[in-house]
Amino acid sequence: MLPFAQEKRRKINLGGATSVSSQTDILHSAKARRSAREEIRRRHESALCIQSRWRSSQQFRVVKHILSELFQEDVLGLNGMRALVLIGNNDELLTQWSEGVVRAGDGKPSSVSNMYPVAYDARKYRLPLATCY
Repeated sequence: MLPFAQEKRRKINLGGATSVSSQTDILHSAKARRSAREEIRRRHESALCIQSRWRSSQQFRVVKHILSELFQEDVLGLNGMRALVLIGNNDELLTQWSEGVVRAGDGKPSSVSNMYPVAYDARKYRLPLATCY
């Protein structure tokens, strides 16, 4: 070193960190990490439930359309009746079916009422949506 050019050296503490985490700090950080993992898991399960419901409703629309076409092909037949029952509460198709039955019975509602004495109300028998857990 040259005597006229003195360098300033920084003092560096090589002793390590002096702050030690207390037991309560460690417990709080573990609890925070655990609750974050639980929140991630809960959001993942919720997303799966929403996706499942969406796919189910889309598939139901497709099947309902296919059943409606099947009903249109055979309004008074057995396949048409099955399609009508599986479609559920659809006033248009039910009206179409009942008009077809009345026309097939020579327009006499009494013969239809003897054949089908109890009216079926599909709204009373709707199944609730499945809950996601």
